[in-house]
Amino acid sequence: MKHPQRIIFILLFLFLLSQFVGIALIKHYETNKLPFALERPDVTEKGAAFTIALMIGVATAIVLIFARFRLSKLWKVWFFLASGLVIGVSIAVFLQETLALLISYVFAFFKVFKRNIIIHNLTEVFAYGALAVLFSPLLNAFWATMLLLAVSIYDIWAVWGTKHMVKLAKFQEKAQVFAGFFIILGGGDIAFPLIFTGTIYASFGIKTFVMPIFVTAALGGLFLISKKKRYYPAMPFLTIGCLVGYGVLLLF
Repeated sequence: MKHPQRIIFILLFLFLLSQFVGIALIKHYETNKLPFALERPDVTEKGAAFTIALMIGVATAIVLIFARFRLSKLWKVWFFLASGLVIGVSIAVFLQETLALLISYVFAFFKVFKRNIIIHNLTEVFAYGALAVLFSPLLNAFWATMLLLAVSIYDIWAVWGTKHMVKLAKFQEKAQVFAGFFIILGGGDIAFPLIFTGTIYASFGIKTFVMPIFVTAALGGLFLISKKKRYYPAMPFLTIGCLVGYGVLLLF
């Protein structure tokens, strides 16, 4: 294995927890309005898939520019603003919106500007559910699957082809601001399985809570076969876990 067992177990636990938290958020906002005057785009299922794909491209291009010109301070500010908002969506489940947003940006401050590994990983657990809350209801099973497959192909190309994803990871590590867990698992690897699971939730409800178990098992499989000093695209493995979990739901 590429990493110590203790780190892998912690990472798998945090990943699984983030998926469960995300589904719980989706369930909450199924019957409650979004906070902070947020609104979902008025698009078709196909349009939503292409919108998400476009956002990936734009966000990647922006961070590549930051990396190319070593704009680590600008990256920190951007990440701080984005983190505070998505964390706030989670906290707003429990608190009044203004207070939730204030607390979320306090967490984001310590996450970005006062590096603390515990705060970083705990806030990551609550961050990506917000993305699923925004986008999962816009997709159906077909387009959510197409999005997973497209992101998986892109991940392979970005890690083993152009290797720009490796450059982005190194830039974020050097800037000491990383979207994901432990400089091991990127934010997209957490968000996209959750967006898929959230889409499936619309049809299966509470039964969907079994899906993260299959996705986490697939991630564990990646860690088992990974080797030191090598980078691996996680999305193909996570996509397999998502589709196997979905298949199990269809069967039972």
